[in-house]
Amino acid sequence: MKISACTLLQRVTHYFGAHRAEFRVLHELDRATYRIRIAFSFAALALWAQLVDGRDELMLTTLPAIAVAYGLWAWVYRRWIQAQPESLVLTQHVQIVVDQALTVWALTVMPQLIAPLMPLMTVQIVRPGFRFGNRCMWLAWGASVLASLLLMPLNGHWALGEQLTQTYIVMLAVIPHLFGPLNRHLDRLTADLRASATSDPLTGLGNRRMLSEHLRQAQARSRRDGSSLALILFDLDRFKAVNDTLGHAAGDRLLVRIAQTVQALAREGDFLARIGGDEFVLLVEGLPAQAAQRHAEGLRERIVAAVQQAAEALSPGLGVSASVGIQCQAGADAARSDDMDLMDATDRAMYVAKRAKQAGRSGSALAS
Repeated sequence: MKISACTLLQRVTHYFGAHRAEFRVLHELDRATYRIRIAFSFAALALWAQLVDGRDELMLTTLPAIAVAYGLWAWVYRRWIQAQPESLVLTQHVQIVVDQALTVWALTVMPQLIAPLMPLMTVQIVRPGFRFGNRCMWLAWGASVLASLLLMPLNGHWALGEQLTQTYIVMLAVIPHLFGPLNRHLDRLTADLRASATSDPLTGLGNRRMLSEHLRQAQARSRRDGSSLALILFDLDRFKAVNDTLGHAAGDRLLVRIAQTVQALAREGDFLARIGGDEFVLLVEGLPAQAAQRHAEGLRERIVAAVQQAAEALSPGLGVSASVGIQCQAGADAARSDDMDLMDATDRAMYVAKRAKQAGRSGSALAS
């Protein structure tokens, strides 16, 4: 089976995955600024080396022009990122490789002048790993090794400068063994911190912060494709009786059971969050404008039945039930409101349902 060059390139970039980093745009803006400074510094050093040494070597005479051109490209690239942040895929990986190649070029041309700055090479290799993941560190390391094998034989100093050459080789050999495990450890710590910051530890559902992010993204999609979304907020009536009568462990078991039951009712792509002690929110998106309210009302009935069934199984006779508020929003409406407007409207609808239940009516409400 033949694979086109474009397909192969896509597979390579997706393997290294720099474009999937959480703060990729901020990282790229920072790296572009860093490149501008380094490029113009290299250009100044190369010009100074020409004046001091008086050498007229092709690699040395072209380095200032290459460095300046790269600095200007980094400036253009920075402006491009600001204008089109979603376009960062292949360019991120190309920049990682080019950074290493130009740094090795400078080391090759001016070994005695640049040698004290060799820790810069370590920074150049390690930073992509910290920012974009361990695979990107290996990409930077591989680019450095390949550039060194191709470029350094062009300057005889690297063959004669035995101590400098050995130091450089040891540095390249140590980097992956020293920083690879550190990167993996940091990745695990970051994942754990992100999970604790965005999920509910009891049920494993998303928390209020994650719901807010999902809701903003859902509203953006709704504005683009003209679909509707529904926000369904429910809490448990008489839940305190479970804690007071059966204990908090029983209350926790009931919350977990309800979370699992309602999650099973949701479609793939719907988002369920626990935002308070006994408050849950189900975000349903991608609904046809005409069917959104009907679909949400059907979900309301199933949620009320599911909560009642779970409560009777785990806390029989305590009268635990659900009060549900619903807010549907079309794409045009999403353009005129934000996530907090929608949450507030749904919250008001839930309390209308709660008051209606207390007055002996149905425990649900649709927000206007």
